[in-house]
Amino acid sequence: MLDTIYVIHHSHTDVGFTHDQPIFWELQARFIDEALHFIEEYAAKHPPESAFRWTVETTCGLEAWLKAARASDIDRLVWAEKNGYLEVTAMFANITPLLDIPQLIESLRPVQRLRAEYGFDIRHAMNCDVNGQNWTLADVLLDAGIEGFSMAINHHFGGPPDPRPNVFLWQAPSGRTLPAYNGWQYSKATAFGLGDETDERFVEWLPRIERYLDEIHYP
Repeated sequence: MLDTIYVIHHSHTDVGFTHDQPIFWELQARFIDEALHFIEEYAAKHPPESAFRWTVETTCGLEAWLKAARASDIDRLVWAEKNGYLEVTAMFANITPLLDIPQLIESLRPVQRLRAEYGFDIRHAMNCDVNGQNWTLADVLLDAGIEGFSMAINHHFGGPPDPRPNVFLWQAPSGRTLPAYNGWQYSKATAFGLGDETDERFVEWLPRIERYLDEIHYP
């Protein structure tokens, strides 16, 4: 019997696909503003188990927001992160597996700045809806102090390992291991009916999820 479903609440970073750049950057900023609004509203009116939580999927949108944000709003974001309502993850964007090692290292430079300037506890990374993962990425993430990695490889053009969802230790070229989550891409939430105004579609999907997890012997 399925006891718990964990949902990572975030907005997908896909520059030029979801919208052209001017609209994309505006929406990324709006998402952070709205997340802060709901974090504070739920913290004031609901018990901790009903808190609104938000994941900043990539650092590119966050850095753009920080450049334009008022000092008071930055303080709100730092408060939300310190109190566990908001998590900043490490990847600059959802990147192609064709990047070489120097490019991968350079893409993680914002992590150092965000830790140093704002004290963010950045320990996890997400790389979603891409065709695969560069093997050397595991070592680069470990060297950057990342303790866990979540991926959701595109099933149309990529080759996600089966079965998924699943958790495994990703062995890097150095021999070290990085805990990794091999998850469904974000479109699954729509299929499940998560976010619908009614629960009808989710109630329909729940037995299907349970049967699938039983088939892959998910513990």
